[in-house]
Amino acid sequence: MSHDCRAAAPLAAATAGTPDRDNSLAPALFLALGTFAIGTEGFMIAPLLSTMAADFRMTVPYVALLVVVFTLTMAVSSPIATVLTARLRRRSVLLGAMTIFAAGNLLAAWSPSFGLLMAARVMMAVASGLYIPNANALAGVIASADRRGRALAIVSGGMTLAIALGLPLGGLVGHVFGWRSTFLAVGLMSLVAIMGVFAGVAKNAGTGIPVATLTQRLAVVRQPAILRFLSVSLFWSIGGYAAYPYVQRSSVRCGWN
Repeated sequence: MSHDCRAAAPLAAATAGTPDRDNSLAPALFLALGTFAIGTEGFMIAPLLSTMAADFRMTVPYVALLVVVFTLTMAVSSPIATVLTARLRRRSVLLGAMTIFAAGNLLAAWSPSFGLLMAARVMMAVASGLYIPNANALAGVIASADRRGRALAIVSGGMTLAIALGLPLGGLVGHVFGWRSTFLAVGLMSLVAIMGVFAGVAKNAGTGIPVATLTQRLAVVRQPAILRFLSVSLFWSIGGYAAYPYVQRSSVRCGWN
C-alpha cells in the first residue's frame, strides 16, 4: 500500500494548485482551440479514405494505415514527449506542439506521395500526444478550485465539438474541394489556436508543476485497480473505433451515400 501511495504522489502533486490560479475561464477556451483542431484532424480522415485511396491508387485497408500509425505513435510518444519537455514552460510546450501539428497538416496538404503523407501523420501524432495531456493538466492547475471542473470540461469539449462539427464539415469540405483541402483547413485552424494560446495563456502559467517520470508512471500503471480501469477504456475504444475508418466505404456499398 505504501508503494502505491508513493507512486501516485507525483501525479497528485501535478494537479495541485499553483500561485497563478485564475478565476477566468478564458485560458481554457484558448486551449480548447487546439483540442478542437486536433480532434477534427483525427476524425475527419475516416470519410476521406476512399478518395485518398483512389488518388494514391491503393486499397482502402492500406491507406487506413494512416489511422493505425497515427494512433500507435500518439499512444507511445505521449508519455515520452511529456517527460522530455518537463523542464520547459507549459505554454512553450503547447505552442511548440501546436506548431508541429500545423506544420504536419500543411505538409500533408501538399504531400506528393503516400510515404510523405504518412510522415506528416506521424508528426501530427507526436504533437497531439504532447498537446492534449498538457492542455488538460494546465487547465486544471491555472483555474481556481471552484472552476477547475469547468475548465477541464471546456478543454475536453474541444474534442467533443470536433466530432459533432469538425468531422462532418471536414468530410464535406474534403468531398467538395478534395481531401488535401481538409488538411489545409486544419492547418489554418491550428494557426488560430497558436495565436489563441500565445495571447490568452500567461507566459509563466503552470510554472512549477511537477511532471512524473516514466518510472513513476509505470509504477502507477502496474497497480491492479488502474489496470482494470485502463482495460475498460481499451476495450471500449476497440469496440467503438475499430470499424470507424470503414463506415463511409460500407455506407457507399449499401447505397447510403
